Amino acid sequence: MGTIRPEYGSVNADIGRGAGLRAARLVSTVARMDSIQYSAAVAQNVSEAIRAARRSVLSVATEAGIARGTLERRLKSGGLSSFSVSEIKSIANVLGCTAASLTMVTLAAEVA
Repeated sequence: MGTIRPEYGSVNADIGRGAGLRAARLVSTVARMDSIQYSAAVAQNVSEAIRAARRSVLSVATEAGIARGTLERRLKSGGLSSFSVSEIKSIANVLGCTAASLTMVTLAAEVA
């Protein structure tokens, strides 16, 4: 199995004088995942976290300041309607978990 994780590397001189800056990019160690698959996996993580916290979608949406319809759409769209970073952070705060735990996705190894 592979995990999508941040990998840090130096930004080269293409940026100009900021050569000492560090930039993050997501890399996959085993398989590739497109943005729709990733968004669907994050939605599954959020849904499972809501269930584990024994909360309703309405209560999480209300406390996170997200319209109920928006949260439901994000959870049911199959990745076509992705969460914003601020939505993930708000949901994580409400559920008492980290944004990283909601966005960490493990990939199954590709079958040859």
